Amino acid sequence: MVYGIFMFTGFAKYSMSVVSISNMFKRRLQALGYLEWDKVNINDPQHFRKVTLWLEEQKIRQYSIQDRKELRDIKSESWPKTFAKYCEDVKCPISSNNMDQLEWLIGRAIWLEAENNTEQYSINVKEMKLKMKQEALVPHLKSTNPLDNLNFESNEFKNGVYSVAKLLRIPQHPNHLVTLKACSKLVQRRLNSECLRNPNSKIIRGKPFPIMNCDPGFQLKKTAVENAAKILALLYIQDIRNLQTKINEVIVRVQSVTANPKTDTKLGKVGKRNKGDSADMSTKRKNPATKKGRAKSRKVEYDEEDISSEHDSDVDDAETGSNADGEDAAEDDLADVSSIPELPPPEGGWGKPGTLLMCGLTNWDMAGRKAPPKGVKVNVGRSLWTPHTFKNLNGARVRLVASGPAASHSIIVTEDNRCLAFGRNDKGQLGVGDTKRRDEPTEVTALKGHTVIGASCGRNHTLFLTSRGIVFAAGDNKLGQCGVGKSDACIVSATKVKYSGPPIVKVGCGADFSMILDIKGGLHSFGSPEYGALGHNTDGKYFITNTKMAFHFEKVPKRIVLYIERAKDGHVTPLDRVEITDFSCGHHHTVAIDSKNRAFSWGFGGIGRLGHNEQRDELVPRLIKFLEPPTRGVRAIYCGSTYSIAINVHGSALMFGQTKRTGEANMYPKPIQDLSGWEIRCVGCSQTSVVVAADDSVIAWGASPTFGELGFGEMRKSSTTPMEVKALEGLYITAVTCGLSHTLMICRDESEEEKTKINKLQVYSV
Repeated sequence: MVYGIFMFTGFAKYSMSVVSISNMFKRRLQALGYLEWDKVNINDPQHFRKVTLWLEEQKIRQYSIQDRKELRDIKSESWPKTFAKYCEDVKCPISSNNMDQLEWLIGRAIWLEAENNTEQYSINVKEMKLKMKQEALVPHLKSTNPLDNLNFESNEFKNGVYSVAKLLRIPQHPNHLVTLKACSKLVQRRLNSECLRNPNSKIIRGKPFPIMNCDPGFQLKKTAVENAAKILALLYIQDIRNLQTKINEVIVRVQSVTANPKTDTKLGKVGKRNKGDSADMSTKRKNPATKKGRAKSRKVEYDEEDISSEHDSDVDDAETGSNADGEDAAEDDLADVSSIPELPPPEGGWGKPGTLLMCGLTNWDMAGRKAPPKGVKVNVGRSLWTPHTFKNLNGARVRLVASGPAASHSIIVTEDNRCLAFGRNDKGQLGVGDTKRRDEPTEVTALKGHTVIGASCGRNHTLFLTSRGIVFAAGDNKLGQCGVGKSDACIVSATKVKYSGPPIVKVGCGADFSMILDIKGGLHSFGSPEYGALGHNTDGKYFITNTKMAFHFEKVPKRIVLYIERAKDGHVTPLDRVEITDFSCGHHHTVAIDSKNRAFSWGFGGIGRLGHNEQRDELVPRLIKFLEPPTRGVRAIYCGSTYSIAINVHGSALMFGQTKRTGEANMYPKPIQDLSGWEIRCVGCSQTSVVVAADDSVIAWGASPTFGELGFGEMRKSSTTPMEVKALEGLYITAVTCGLSHTLMICRDESEEEKTKINKLQVYSV
């Protein structure tokens, strides 16, 4: 093994005289996962530097993200000096030979890889000895039959059979062995002795292939039926798959009509259709829109939201009142909940209390808008460019913060169980009984006596979850997103959602739809079905006339009853026993995780946010093949407006969709390399911004324009690559949530050192 010797001359440059590089060196890089291991040329200084940088960023991780800046500048003349300091920092015992130093770094990387994946690389000596002993007992006989070692189920063998069948013009059977048998029969019956003696002779024409003599693998008593079965058995496989797909689609349509959201079974109860169901479009046509004429191009209230809405929505184009949903849901007793038992709290209680921090835009009426709504007096709220403490809480500690990527309002819950709301309130989304904006956190009086353990904010509505598994809602209900079973346009006071079933353990909001998860793993949705966001195999769209479009909105929670897996050829397979454990909602899409760490996504499929490597809307939850267990399973999911971030079972972060307004999108999950090595606790997703709490740091990034939600400071307001928030260095963030243009965090304040650092932060006062 001959290695080149790198000699540093001064602090500026070095020369290399490397003759060759060993195969062992390349194999070690290959084992570590270096993609271009076979192209490495240590004679090239750039290759040497690239390998060193890759080892640090992917395996060793001695430096933080910010401290790797000089090491990343591989074209700098001062890089040799940086490399020497790096070797000193990682305590490399070799100081003279750069090649030996690189060998040591590779060895260090291998050791760390083995230490971090002990179970994967551990060797069970007992099992190995037992396996060797069993193999020794098996007699090794030399085979004389060339077919003995042939794998009849391999893809190579199947492709060979189908190639022969295509050459002989024989239809392909789903079972390749049946196709092979048909080929054999053709050869036996059509090639006579003369053909066998003279290979150049032609096959006799005019005699049809004896298809009725083929053995389909079964026998039927009736000859006519058996003959038909023989013909069907040799049909082209694609036709059979198309038939199965049509059958599955029919099953889905039947389920969407007959399923009862109040049942716990997979298919629901089959029974009489309720009033208001949209199974028959002729029913809707009897109650057309109240306004006549062509549909308006956009409604006034959404004209102002062109920043928070990525594109024109068909729901906005529909006429007001065109949703003919029939009668409201029957009234029930919404007040008597004292008899319902409380859910058992998790270890550590309903959230760890700490100090509330906030950064971003506080001009709530202008967030995501070019102009304020008519008749609304604009406040003069400023942008908080760095994290601030909240003076108006008077020292109260907070255990829960909630907002949403489309929301300009927030919910916080204090240590003494007071539920407070502040921000935009045009539609009563704060649940405080009116539609006046709240700049100062105001208590939601309707929830007094309830322990709020969860909340989520949509564009103009809010869901509250209590410790008894009961959900309350407030805000815009024009599309049924509050789920109260009424046609009221706005619900200004927190009202119980119309749901009777297993206790709810999590709530989530899209821009104009809602999701709730019950304790048994059932997911229920309500609100706007546009793009298939509700997962009920429909986008709710229908036409009253040739020019007038309407939508069927879900006014009450309806259970999602079908989860599918779609093959590359379009074949759909329903999946059984799907038990959802977690989910997250974007503007018009949802990603959910089940008990097997599988990820499903549905809704609007633009720019890859669903992770299926295609831009098609999914009307029912579809399995994300790129995140399939066991090696790529998911343990946590977070959704922004047009993107999704998954944390896999190994702790790595993957992103699909687009965080920037322009540029290339991730059509399928791709690792976020800058987050490698960080222990991620929680993630906040906004319109285009991401805030991550990891270790004792906060990492954030987001494309311009930003309004302070990243917390970098006024000098650098945005960054397209992850950066640490210097103002929060050394502080432990336990929870983070992002709104449309603001961020809320809960900071641990247990030690005197932590309290001292928090007191150094700026104070925000209304």
